[in-house]
Amino acid sequence: RMGVEAILALLETTANTPACVVSLCGNQSVRVPLMECVQTSNFNVAVLNVGAPAAGMNAAVRSAVRVGISEGHKMFAVNDGFEGFYKGQVSCC
Repeated sequence: RMGVEAILALLETTANTPACVVSLCGNQSVRVPLMECVQTSNFNVAVLNVGAPAAGMNAAVRSAVRVGISEGHKMFAVNDGFEGFYKGQVSCC
């Protein structure tokens, strides 16, 4: 759901469209303004990789985790994609 919403957001983007984060609210995909997410303090963030390995993703995830920790957020790693999330294979970074 979130992937489809992200693609729709990209297709609907214009030069004046503010950046957004695709998230879930209940069972619905929603777009939340990026600046609203950035201004929210001390929240939990889980990093979940799904699909085939992609070049540069380890560095991108590592950077995202470091920024999250430096901003005071609690960062989590999810092992084995969605199946690992379902099975509770979540650890604190």
